Amino acid sequence: MTRYPADRKESARAGLLVAAGRAFRAHGYGGVGVDGVAREAGVTSGAFYGHFRSKEEAFREVVRAALGRLQAGLLRFRDAPDAGGEEAWLGALTGWYLGPAHRADLAGGCGLPSLAGEVARADPETRAVFEAGLEEAARLLAESQPLARHPDAAERARAILVLLAGGVTLARAMRGEAAAQRLSDAARATILRLARGN
Repeated sequence: MTRYPADRKESARAGLLVAAGRAFRAHGYGGVGVDGVAREAGVTSGAFYGHFRSKEEAFREVVRAALGRLQAGLLRFRDAPDAGGEEAWLGALTGWYLGPAHRADLAGGCGLPSLAGEVARADPETRAVFEAGLEEAARLLAESQPLARHPDAAERARAILVLLAGGVTLARAMRGEAAAQRLSDAARATILRLARGN
């Protein structure tokens, strides 16, 4: 009898979740079915149903993972040993988030801009997961310098998340790199002004 590691099921589920996330971000919820997600993960549809009861459940877990990834990314930039001063980490974050590499990576990039439209059409439970994850990301931003010194830090943090997601979304829609970069630069400049208090 073959013995598998105790965490094999969790590892397989995590791999399916990554594949599902890439598929939903690249093709949209309606653009890919269970067979497509399973194919992306290199497993059978039966294996998919061994981990998720439905496509809806898989999507909800993708949303949960995407917002967790956003939160972890914020902390990674903020707490980096070479983060620099209070504003430097935010400059590095926005430079990457609104930059060409992230703009080009629809399937592997942040789920905030690529999944929000799909979440708007999802069930209330999925929308609640999205909302809670977004609020947690805003809280992390609001409690970080330089935003934390402003009395309206929570509103500024929410605005920054809107500018990040909206900036990437609009830049991705542009035909040329110059137009995309202009939109990204405008979003980035506004984010840094909000963080400084201008």
